[in-house]
Amino acid sequence: MILKTLKSFTVSADLVSGKLDNLIAKTEADIAANKVRDLDEVFRND
Repeated sequence: MILKTLKSFTVSADLVSGKLDNLIAKTEADIAANKVRDLDEVFRND
């Protein structure tokens, strides 16, 4: 539980500090360009 809380805090701090801005921008660009797949498609175990 403590580790989960620390990870959540770290991600929140990174988000606020701008460390995730490039990742978010790339993700938004990929979505706009339809370069993404549904997670069901990715994790399908046929």
